[in-house]
Amino acid sequence: MPWKIKKDNDRYCVHKLMDDGEMGEKVKCHATKAEAEAHMKALYANMPEEEKAGMMSEFIHESIVGEFRGNFPDVPIAPGVDMEELKALDPDPMFVTLQVVPKVGSVSKNGVLYDENLVTSVERQINEKRPGGIFGHIKDEDRDTSYPIPDGIWVGAKRVGDSLWAKVLVSPGAAKDHIRRLKAVGGQISTSIYGKGSYETVKPGVRRLSRFDLESLDFAPPARAALGHAVTPFVTAEMENTDMDRNQIISELTVKDIPTSLRDAIVAETTATNNQTISELRTQVSDRDSIIAELKNSVAEFQRARVDAAIDAKVTALTDWKVTGDAAKAKLDAFRRTLRSHIVSELAGDVTKLAIVADTVWADLAPVAEAVRDALSGPPARVGGSNGGRVQLPKFEDTPEARAKARAVLGF
Repeated sequence: MPWKIKKDNDRYCVHKLMDDGEMGEKVKCHATKAEAEAHMKALYANMPEEEKAGMMSEFIHESIVGEFRGNFPDVPIAPGVDMEELKALDPDPMFVTLQVVPKVGSVSKNGVLYDENLVTSVERQINEKRPGGIFGHIKDEDRDTSYPIPDGIWVGAKRVGDSLWAKVLVSPGAAKDHIRRLKAVGGQISTSIYGKGSYETVKPGVRRLSRFDLESLDFAPPARAALGHAVTPFVTAEMENTDMDRNQIISELTVKDIPTSLRDAIVAETTATNNQTISELRTQVSDRDSIIAELKNSVAEFQRARVDAAIDAKVTALTDWKVTGDAAKAKLDAFRRTLRSHIVSELAGDVTKLAIVADTVWADLAPVAEAVRDALSGPPARVGGSNGGRVQLPKFEDTPEARAKARAVLGF
């Protein structure tokens, strides 16, 4: 029969410990804790040897790892928890749902058998005691004197099938910030059962725990989990319109907060996205260059058309002769092409000099122009000048040499 010491006012009383971990019958009270411990040791010393062999007492540290993703059950808050008072103390309360026992009948790495009685006892003690939890554990030698402020208080537990889930209210400050970061990066955390109980050996490597007294349900690194099952923590505020600000959480992250696998995935996804963006930008640049080239061609064609129209207008104005007959018109067109060719050649692309170049070329071709005019029996050729806007051609010398030159230019 295990025993346990409980302080009653200023007395220290030795009680029998029931199978479910609750205090049983009071055996005797003492003035000091040392006297009570001596009494309890004497009781253990007087136990029958066969009972000692089958049952021993020890502190239990059992953990299960959880991840911040996936599905989760709805664990109700235990009766007696004043939500309004909690909201008054913390306007943005954070509750986290975690798995405490993955499966009834499972055996932990420490050899503890989580049978129906043990799981039921842990569930009841969470709902009734609403124990606290810290990151890590109190050392056994410090249990009598140490009382760290909890990083969370467990406010409810619920069996879902063969699994036991519990809900913890996370304390404001560093604990809440840490949980937020874990949630943001899909990190892991383990629940760690801490308490004292008696056990008996079921078979080599397997022990059945009884009279378990749950002292705390703490948080530990995933690597220390004794119940090595991946589960799914879920963060909630247990109140309306208090969703966590994901952007705020991400803004608080540092590189060291992000697991290597997640960081590599982020880098790979970002690289793929950047490569796609670069490819799209290159396509856009290529399309832009094509549009610019087309616009340049359109502008060049428009400018060439304007220049051609200006030259044609000038040539027509200079050779505005009245001719009749198809043959005469054909010869006039031939002369106009010759005149236009000379003007284009002298312009060299500088349309601003059109008027000057046209007058110069016309002056050079004046003898030819007069010969053509006479041959076609047209009116006097017009040249640029100040005489009513026209300049009279220089007098043409009617010599065999001049006529030969004109025929050579005009091709007849």
